[in-house]
Amino acid sequence: MLRAVGELALREVEHWHERLSRFRSDSDVARLNRGGGGRVDTELCRLLALCESVHQSSGGAFDACLGALMERLGFHPRSNGRLAGSAETDRRMVVDPELTRVTLAPGASLDLGAVAKGFALDRAAEILLEHGVGCALLHGGTSSVVALGAPKNAEGWRIAVRSEGQSRLITLSNQAMSVSAPRGRTTFAAKPSSPCDHPFGPPTASETEATHILDPRTGRPARAADTAVVIGPLGTAALCDAWSTALVVLGSRPATMPPELTCLLHAPGTGWCTHTALIPHAEPQPS
Repeated sequence: MLRAVGELALREVEHWHERLSRFRSDSDVARLNRGGGGRVDTELCRLLALCESVHQSSGGAFDACLGALMERLGFHPRSNGRLAGSAETDRRMVVDPELTRVTLAPGASLDLGAVAKGFALDRAAEILLEHGVGCALLHGGTSSVVALGAPKNAEGWRIAVRSEGQSRLITLSNQAMSVSAPRGRTTFAAKPSSPCDHPFGPPTASETEATHILDPRTGRPARAADTAVVIGPLGTAALCDAWSTALVVLGSRPATMPPELTCLLHAPGTGWCTHTALIPHAEPQPS
């Protein structure tokens, strides 16, 4: 029974990988990029609306429409022909939840790599819970985690996060977690094939090797934090993914970050710092 349920959950992850990959010509993302948008189902519309919400709340520090820029910098093969001519068109997307329709500006290109793992894990966790599985740890590599319940005689699932040689032990129970860091994937950006490959201007000397997390507002590598960890309740893995990416860009917690999320940031010289939302106490109401 448990094996069969586990296989169902794994198939759900594979299902969303097939739909959200920009590298598959038959994926929803590839279809939207080719056509400049189109109709989507309710679940995908919900994910794209989440991306736009975090884009707005983070002041543009997170952007799901950086596919064209990532192509120009060498992170993705040029596969869809929708290369943007300016920074502004890279990040324009309109999501209409009522019509379940997405519209991309000319040249805009979706890249959901920052949130796809978390979204798939959220869906897989729903399947496990629907079948009565209350204790499990789901993870997408080293970046996205969903913890159901806790192992026997334990407070929760214990996970170590390392940054610059410093470890932080985190205990999760019925929670989601995302880890983002500007390392692991790099491309040498100092030798563009043409000036158009770098619409924000040539990289500086310190940006010769560009990281895969970019500041969407400038097109430059994000370096405000070495590592960003975001923890939230069950069902928020995709939201945690988006915000952990934004926090690498921002370097601190903005007031607009949802209060149900906790974040830990590691920066050079300061080590690990925990940032929780400041929630004002409600004023007593007159009787």
